[in-house]
Amino acid sequence: MWWRSSFQSLRDEMKNIQENLPVKRDQLLELRRQRTVYQKPGERIAYYDKLREIERDEARVTELQKQLDDLDTKAAKAAVPLEWRQ
Repeated sequence: MWWRSSFQSLRDEMKNIQENLPVKRDQLLELRRQRTVYQKPGERIAYYDKLREIERDEARVTELQKQLDDLDTKAAKAAVPLEWRQ
């Protein structure tokens, strides 16, 4: 079932990213606190690296959602049963 596996793989990747984002945001907050207190170059680098990682993850979630929407449109045009798209 190509349709099911396609939907499932996109949803699994999106779910994995979304589950990890709160942890990464907490790490960013901690790095922000360290940067405020210590102002070492290493903390600044780590902070901006984590910020870029979060931005990449958020962009990927947006991209995955668009792919899911496009796949759903194609599936609807191909008369794929709704339960295969869940």
